Amino acid sequence: MHVFHEEHQTNLNDHQHVEALLALVLIDHELHRTRRSLNAIDTLSSHTVQGLLNQAQGELNRQVEQLNLSLLAIPLSLQNAIGDAVSQYQTMLSLFIIE
Repeated sequence: MHVFHEEHQTNLNDHQHVEALLALVLIDHELHRTRRSLNAIDTLSSHTVQGLLNQAQGELNRQVEQLNLSLLAIPLSLQNAIGDAVSQYQTMLSLFIIE
């Protein structure tokens, strides 16, 4: 009777071992699925970020173009006066920073 009990216990341990291995296989499978999902999310977010950066760059280019057109509408004498004022401001700022 005692031998049967030990054999039964061994079979139960083998059964538990098989269940544990199956559980590990399922966990491994889920980890692979999760990893693939994370990679897909990473790729998507990279494309999304790149798309947003491209969109922002396009908007900045449009704004620069608009500024260039606006500058063309300013008379040359006024452009020179603005340039001189900016230059003086930069000089004053650099002197202030040095002191």
